[in-house]
Amino acid sequence: MKNMLFFIRASFTILSVVYLTACSGLKEEQALVPTVEKTSEQVVPELAYPGETGEEKEGTLFGRNIKYAEINGEAVFEGDIILSKKQLNAAAGARTEGTGVSLNAQKWAKGIVYYTIEKTVTNTSAIYAAMAIIEASTPITFVYRSNQYNYVTFKYGRGFSSSVGVTGGQQFITLGLGFSKGGALHEICHTLGLFHEHTRDDRDQTITVNFQNIAPTLQVNFLTHKQSGSAGFGFDKMDLKSVMMMNSDYCSSNGLPSMTTKDGQPFSVQRTELSPNDIRCLTAMYSNIYSVSDDGLYASDTRKGKRALLSQGWFYTRAVTADPYFVYACKGGSLVRIRPDNGDTKVIATGFYYVQSMVLLKGFLYVIDNGVIKKVSTDTGVTTTVGTQLWLPATDIAYMDGFFYVMTKNAIFRLTPDTENFVQIAAVADARELVAMGGRLYYVKTTPGKTSGIYKLDPAVGFALLFSPLFTPTAQMVSSEGSLYIADMGNLYKIEANGNSVNISPGWSFTAQLAALNYYNY
Repeated sequence: MKNMLFFIRASFTILSVVYLTACSGLKEEQALVPTVEKTSEQVVPELAYPGETGEEKEGTLFGRNIKYAEINGEAVFEGDIILSKKQLNAAAGARTEGTGVSLNAQKWAKGIVYYTIEKTVTNTSAIYAAMAIIEASTPITFVYRSNQYNYVTFKYGRGFSSSVGVTGGQQFITLGLGFSKGGALHEICHTLGLFHEHTRDDRDQTITVNFQNIAPTLQVNFLTHKQSGSAGFGFDKMDLKSVMMMNSDYCSSNGLPSMTTKDGQPFSVQRTELSPNDIRCLTAMYSNIYSVSDDGLYASDTRKGKRALLSQGWFYTRAVTADPYFVYACKGGSLVRIRPDNGDTKVIATGFYYVQSMVLLKGFLYVIDNGVIKKVSTDTGVTTTVGTQLWLPATDIAYMDGFFYVMTKNAIFRLTPDTENFVQIAAVADARELVAMGGRLYYVKTTPGKTSGIYKLDPAVGFALLFSPLFTPTAQMVSSEGSLYIADMGNLYKIEANGNSVNISPGWSFTAQLAALNYYNY
């Protein structure tokens, strides 16, 4: 299982989506199709400085202490990851202070990686082939840079190296002479935020690291995240088929295997393609909406509609919302908080058996439970009641511009947070699924016939118009990045400003809950 930026450790076991597209904005005008290399091809170990060990040092990565090697003035982590001074947050040589950098700042915004390629690099087809593999099955898109601030440049070097995630400004992917598509694929995945598979904390359940066959100066490349102090989390079991896994002879000092399976057998790795677990990891990392379908909680993106199963056991889920770090849900009478990067689940509060809806605001869940609005701390679960049992008819709640909006089947009300002050702003009919976006409210009208569909309402005047008539009464709706998204009729749709819909992807049948990342609430 791979290690992932934000201490995500990938190995996921289920993947159900494949989406084919050519690389966007490639400098060379050609459509690329993922190619298949021979699986028997020898995999060249990805090392930034082959044959050099450097000086072992201690530093801090994402707020946790780590050990790394100082080689040629660079901080080399796990053999081929180059840590920037910004990531280590210290002057060259010292490099021991914590960064305090927001983990989400390490992701490529909207999953778009801007890049350039130095003119001296001649094997550009291998780079483009690696990009095509990633674009075909994940939310990631590669675009040749024009003037964007954050971008990555491909260049030749003595060996293979990359930064992990976005470091700010120009960063580099260094590729050894004669590099293949597989080497480029491995390093690009580092740039997207993945660490190596063999350093996950539970690796000893799957492999044995033979430290006696590794030079002491190279053993730092085999420390688990817990051992090195950088921490890590993971789903499922280790993935020996991951493109981030290293060979049995990686960093061997005597020709004997540095790693073997638990029965003592050496193993080979592949650089032909992303494994299903690699795909699921990247999809989960670059998702911006979450859904509950059947028994599963899924992470998804709204650009390509990719989906990754995060966990199961989600029957009887009554409400879901999310911020950039956690998914919050009410299921089985409990309010729970889930880390989408590792699946860890924490029960925040219990006794919520009649939840009608909830919204997230500044570290608190505002939950309508049996007609009463309850304010719940997302950290401690401390719950306070706001007002009395006024909202038994409520079907949804939303937040916008300093106010809550509560919808019943026949009316929409504007509330001042943490008070009982409210006013009716509109009369509606057979309404459900309320979304606030851009100064307007959107809701689903369930009345059969010509008047059903999605309505758009101006809360200042209380007037609503039919916005998009093509959806059924069971449609699930969210807003993300300034657009409406609808899960209905087995598909995910984006609603354009004129009300027209664009079908993003299939595979959304039985979607019972839909939530998007909220950035206004923290």
